[in-house]
Amino acid sequence: MKLSTAYVCYSCEEVLDTAPYGRCDMCGSADVYPLSWLGQPEEKRNRWVDRVNGKMRGRELAANSRPV
Repeated sequence: MKLSTAYVCYSCEEVLDTAPYGRCDMCGSADVYPLSWLGQPEEKRNRWVDRVNGKMRGRELAANSRPV
């Protein structure tokens, strides 16, 4: 199993090869996240969460999405 394609379910604490439809194969929970997420720097994770939550728009989004 590769870290880049593995998932963790925080409900049943299983590590999975796949998470079809964003659900755990073991318990059916949607509380499933890619393990590769944990290897990303906190700043990058925070920018992604802000973008998903609509806190960044237009120029601010473009300026913060440039590679460092």
